[in-house]
Amino acid sequence: MVLAAVLLAAPCTATLGVDLTDISHAHRRTRHIPGYVAGALVRVVWAGGPAGLAGINAGDVIQGVGDQLVQNACDVRNAVAKRGCGSVRITLRRGVDTLTRDVRLVEAVRFKRKKGTCEGGDGAACTELAKAHGDDVVLLRQACDLGDAEGCFMLGLKLGNGAEGAAAYEQACDAGNPLGCTNLGWMYQNGKGVAVDLEAALRLYTRGCDGTRCSGRNILGCTNMARLYRDGIGVKQDEQRAIAIFRESCELGDVRACSAAGTTSIYGKGNVHDVPGGLALLEKGCDGGDTMGCFNLGVLYEFGNEVPRDIPRAAGYFKRSCDRGDQEACERRANLR
Repeated sequence: MVLAAVLLAAPCTATLGVDLTDISHAHRRTRHIPGYVAGALVRVVWAGGPAGLAGINAGDVIQGVGDQLVQNACDVRNAVAKRGCGSVRITLRRGVDTLTRDVRLVEAVRFKRKKGTCEGGDGAACTELAKAHGDDVVLLRQACDLGDAEGCFMLGLKLGNGAEGAAAYEQACDAGNPLGCTNLGWMYQNGKGVAVDLEAALRLYTRGCDGTRCSGRNILGCTNMARLYRDGIGVKQDEQRAIAIFRESCELGDVRACSAAGTTSIYGKGNVHDVPGGLALLEKGCDGGDTMGCFNLGVLYEFGNEVPRDIPRAAGYFKRSCDRGDQEACERRANLR
């Protein structure tokens, strides 16, 4: 008896047949797109592609793929990839109107297209070109104006902590770059380039911490958010919540968060007071290379706060902190008695 081979069809890698970009501030200004409108801007419609055949035009803003709402270009690409080939309803905004179009997604390999160019209006291509030219500011501005989140973030880094840098980080954050949100949050917390706004700082740290399906999370945003809850800055003090966030950041690799969780646990009030757990977290931070973790352990053993006084042990921790460049730790070690 001969068994016939069964050939399994490879999954279809679908395409919508468009070039997409995130909605930049420049797009909103020139195309009159309100700030509350989320989605992905259709930059180019491929000739003979699914979107074009269904009546989607350049300048439309895609807001939904099937029953999934989308926030940016990456969301659209992911939603299309998950569906595979076949019919899907696209929700879009055109001018002030909300429209739907039924699109038949097809195999992407049917379209052999060259990668976009900066000259052709591809923001990501402008960012790559800027990288190849020493992070050229002119090219980064162009990339950001075209809606590329990474380009906006890099532009913010180049422009620094002034009003222009804050505007670039805001565009990066709006386009789905979590570190852009975190950096802008820091500027609002410290009044750099913008007026101090602690509510905005907390909101932006939260956005950075939450991240997106496409960009992942920014752990520094989580740690900064936890500090606000720990110290009651711009929000009601909540040490328990702060420790929970610090611990999560610690597990994700932020050694500074390990030290912060440890210190908060040791000196915290009520049910958050946990000396053994706090010491373990401080040790983890110190062992991971966090100078403050080693320094705080040194202070604990120097004065016998919450632990038995142990000068040799304190000296050891101060040395570890000193060796990593903490001048105060060097001085405290030299003056131990």
